Amino acid sequence: MNDKLQNGQTLLQQALFALCCHKGAFARMPEFGSRLYLLPGQKPANRRAFAVNAAQETLLPLGLRVRDAQVSCDTKGVFYVNLMLENSNVILEVRV
Repeated sequence: MNDKLQNGQTLLQQALFALCCHKGAFARMPEFGSRLYLLPGQKPANRRAFAVNAAQETLLPLGLRVRDAQVSCDTKGVFYVNLMLENSNVILEVRV
């Protein structure tokens, strides 16, 4: 595997890990993680914008920018956020 591809995969793994962790959950790194866990408490009309903002604040330190997000909820109340990244065809799916 070439280094560029491996570095890209590593970056996406770091991004997914950060998005799935609750912001403030690590005492020694309180800024690490995301606020996506707060998504279910948002009004339905505000969820997409909240998801974009929460993901953007998490991913900017990694050099990634969010272009858009889609938010869906299944019948069990589990939220899924699909994040489209700028300058990329990659879509990150996060279960909230």
